[in-house]
Amino acid sequence: MKGFSLLELSLAIAIMAILMAGITLGGNILDNAKILGVVKQFKEVDLAMFNFKDKYGSYPGDFSDAYRYFSAEDDKICGDKNQCNGDDDGYIEVGAKRSSEVYRLWQHLALGKFIKGDYSGVWGESPYYMQGGFSANITVKNEDKYGNVIKFGSFVNMSGGTSDGGVFYPHIAEKLDQKLDDKNPIRGQVRGGHGFLGGDADDLASYDSNCYDDVEYKVSYDNSKACNLIFILN
Repeated sequence: MKGFSLLELSLAIAIMAILMAGITLGGNILDNAKILGVVKQFKEVDLAMFNFKDKYGSYPGDFSDAYRYFSAEDDKICGDKNQCNGDDDGYIEVGAKRSSEVYRLWQHLALGKFIKGDYSGVWGESPYYMQGGFSANITVKNEDKYGNVIKFGSFVNMSGGTSDGGVFYPHIAEKLDQKLDDKNPIRGQVRGGHGFLGGDADDLASYDSNCYDDVEYKVSYDNSKACNLIFILN
């Protein structure tokens, strides 16, 4: 059997190196495109929230006069009055299945023509939330530590179906933070979030501590998608 010559082996190695470099480059290009998509989504939701509040004087979901504005033509489009309306306390809150401000929010935004799409406004009845890049789910909600926020993450059933699970590797979270804010997970308008793993929400052991430390994202950690991201609304 004739073996490979040194030249043939060299050519094969070179081709393999080029292919591997292409795969890596292609992966980086895809990640960068997805990062830009998430940045765009953050800004679009932020703008929609601002414009809704500017027009109606309340946040979507929290809007206490939504039924009068959005159910004039079809009384069933937004549930009954108690389901459709929020309580106008300034906080976007998780509530009962048919009256959760967190999910009525998307319906209010769509009915007000601030975003595209149709939303049920009811937890568990698709579509009831906006899908984000990196397979994230987007939730706008009140967080005790920050006030109202836009949150990209995965749903964790034990935390009420909001976006508290990790969906980004730390190096991706840092790139997003850098493009939107200051690259710092604990300061600024954008904050890193340790992904909730399930269990006791008050127990630190229930969170993935590999997203960031006291000063920066743990960009060398790539064993799991440890981070969600929080965008604090002004």
